[in-house]
Amino acid sequence: MSNFPQLKSIHDVRRFLDLTSFCRRFIPNYAIKARYLTQLTKKNEIFKWEKVQDQSLEALERELTSQPILALYNPEAKTEVHKNACADGIAGMLLQLGSDDKWHFVYCVSKKTTETENKCHSSKLELMAIVCTLERLLLDISFTVVTDCQALIYMNAKKSSNPKLARWSLLIQEFNFEIRHRPGVRMSHIDAISRAPVLNSSDTLDSLIENKLEVCLTLSVEDQVLMMQMTL
Repeated sequence: MSNFPQLKSIHDVRRFLDLTSFCRRFIPNYAIKARYLTQLTKKNEIFKWEKVQDQSLEALERELTSQPILALYNPEAKTEVHKNACADGIAGMLLQLGSDDKWHFVYCVSKKTTETENKCHSSKLELMAIVCTLERLLLDISFTVVTDCQALIYMNAKKSSNPKLARWSLLIQEFNFEIRHRPGVRMSHIDAISRAPVLNSSDTLDSLIENKLEVCLTLSVEDQVLMMQMTL
């Protein structure tokens, strides 16, 4: 999250605030820290980025990438994967319920779509987002995938003759999860990340899958968590 792309427009600022608002219960004096960014989104306000906006952005990024918002992976905790996809990019985040009965970030991932990928049907992009988010350490637990794409619930149960989709489906079957639908208005936090992807589009989904799942086989759980959280 510290690599969130530069905010160049009102829409960019609103997306970033959608993400930070999701975590505002953990951020002391959130309204004060966000005020100079919020100011840019007001009606008839001229978009002018100054030092005070930089300071506000840096303060919120520090909050997003530190405790209590960010937590270490706990194999015993209730776990959810939130994901989203659009033509611009795909994104996912793993959250776990803490002892305070609140959801905390464990890791996030986002990547730009390639020229080929951004022409895919939305349902295929949504499936790609799940595959991109899954990590080896999730193999031994049950978890919930939360999505605003209802079609994905039924798509997961279908078998595909497409070799690539079949491969993804085979990979997904290794994991024990259910898919739950949530309206898009309640998924603005993950929507913000999918529309501001960090990884370059040259990183294909297939290469990411090979690297993540094969490398993780040689790492301890602690090293896997550290590796993922370094990308935040």
